[in-house]
Amino acid sequence: AHIMDGIQNVADGVFDFELDTSRPDEFGEVAQGINNMASSLLQREQIRAAFGHFVPPEVAKDFLERYSKDEDMLGGERRELTILMSDLRDFTPLSETLEPEELIELMNAYFSEMVLALRAPGGVVDKFMGDAIMAIFGLVFNEDECHSKQAVCAGLEMLERLEKHNAERMKAKPGSSPLKLGVGIHTGEVVAGYVGSHDRLEFTVLGQNVNLAARIEGQTKAPAPPLLFSKEVADKVASKIDVEEVLTADLKGVSEPVKLFSVKSVVASPGK
Repeated sequence: AHIMDGIQNVADGVFDFELDTSRPDEFGEVAQGINNMASSLLQREQIRAAFGHFVPPEVAKDFLERYSKDEDMLGGERRELTILMSDLRDFTPLSETLEPEELIELMNAYFSEMVLALRAPGGVVDKFMGDAIMAIFGLVFNEDECHSKQAVCAGLEMLERLEKHNAERMKAKPGSSPLKLGVGIHTGEVVAGYVGSHDRLEFTVLGQNVNLAARIEGQTKAPAPPLLFSKEVADKVASKIDVEEVLTADLKGVSEPVKLFSVKSVVASPGK
């Protein structure tokens, strides 16, 4: 019966058990085999969990599945995704006034809040770049959700969380300067996949549309609102979110001026 229990544990995804292998017959050998299998599966789950702290958990799962099949990891595929870029405004002068330990503590607390805001609607945090964050929406397929809308909702949540975070921080440390955030969003075709070499890989998305999201984020400086997105995003979310065209900008690498939009509630309170 204990062997059947072990098999059921494996089927249920429970791997932290050990069957009695003291019987000197084939049942003892079967029990040992089940223990070895469970131990290997547990180690795989632990690796995936640890790996997921350094790359998005969704990417960690995909990577391990491909790696176990000895697939060639290099390369990517064209997909329509939504890219969100965020950056802290006027952060360099603030960082220069802090000790390294204070800066790390500040950034970890900030990133923790932002990751919660990004992951809740379905975003995948691709990377941290200094005080900037790049996130992808649509990578985890959900036919019931528009990934452009997911990204805009995440941007709104980031601003809300930062406002509360600033209030708590200034209450704990009176005189602290509030953090200011800029968020740029664009939807378009990109190449998503693994780049690098066979010895050192990184999952990312590449293409002009990624650059465009970064250029849009660069426009989120006063008097512009802290959340801006392209017409491609606005067209997809206008039936669900109250949007407003706020400016037309000349963006580096784009031949024609680009219309930029925001959510009306953000435009009404640009200091958010």
